[in-house]
Amino acid sequence: MQSLLAIADIIQLKTSDSEAHHKDETENAVAKPTVTCENINSSTVTLRCAGDQSPLTQYSWVGPGIQNKPGSELQLNNEDIQSSTVYSCVVKNPVSNRSEDFDAKTCLPTPGNSGIIAGVISFLIIALIGVVLCFVPPVR
Repeated sequence: MQSLLAIADIIQLKTSDSEAHHKDETENAVAKPTVTCENINSSTVTLRCAGDQSPLTQYSWVGPGIQNKPGSELQLNNEDIQSSTVYSCVVKNPVSNRSEDFDAKTCLPTPGNSGIIAGVISFLIIALIGVVLCFVPPVR
């Protein structure tokens, strides 16, 4: 009788371990997502959301004019970003959901820098020509 109880205990223990392992795989809360951006060209920006890689994980976007747009990537026109900037990536699974807000204006190039850079380069070239002309002896 005692060995029969021991066998029943072993079967129950193995069943409990299997259920606990299955429960761990399916009931983990999602991690906080990370949003990055890429300025593809002068008119389009792509936001990318990264998080859990579980097959049960779903991604969507929320923002001005966007309500639960599915997918881990969101393409925006620069004109859209000029007027409204904050977009949220939502990551969810059957257990939980989390979101991350992202200011899309940080993806846009800062205006005016190219003019300043061109001015500085032009000044340096003119200064270099002036220095060279000062040290070159006149032709006789």
